[in-house]
Amino acid sequence: MNLFLFLFILVLVVFPVVAAYFLWRFSRGAPLKWQLAARIPSVLLLCFSTTVGLGFVLANSMCGRREFTPTLSNDGEVFAQVIETDCGATDPFHTSVRLWRNRPFKRFFKSDVFNISHDPRLVEVKWSDSRALVIRYPNDSREVKELNCQSEWQGIRIQCVDYEPDYRGYVDSMPPVHRWPYW
Repeated sequence: MNLFLFLFILVLVVFPVVAAYFLWRFSRGAPLKWQLAARIPSVLLLCFSTTVGLGFVLANSMCGRREFTPTLSNDGEVFAQVIETDCGATDPFHTSVRLWRNRPFKRFFKSDVFNISHDPRLVEVKWSDSRALVIRYPNDSREVKELNCQSEWQGIRIQCVDYEPDYRGYVDSMPPVHRWPYW
């Protein structure tokens, strides 16, 4: 998914710049009305490209991502990983569980199968067998509307189980935040 997004943005940024360059370049020496007809779209293409490029860079530089250690299924085919999107101190937690196949180039095709607005250190991912994933999460989330759990992903059964968290114990430290680009 991230690879396709990167290629899509690349096409939206690079193609208009190249087109604008050639429009500007080939209109040199032409009559004034042809120069205006070529250079006005050239400037508009450059403005569009700049807007898309800056929007992409600035939108992704605000938030970072914390990636916890991936868990491999019993047969070694699928990874499950807890990920938290960190957009700063005033934003709540955005925790997700992501699955992907253990094959070359398949790591670019990741799917979020679980989302919750809670501390990612309290979300547990465990494989009960090679085709069944159990996700345990605290049942006291403030943002209930963000809770989302798929029941199946490419032949893998997903079971989401809530539990009563105990906040008296020690909680592991968070992994470092990775900023853009994080694919």
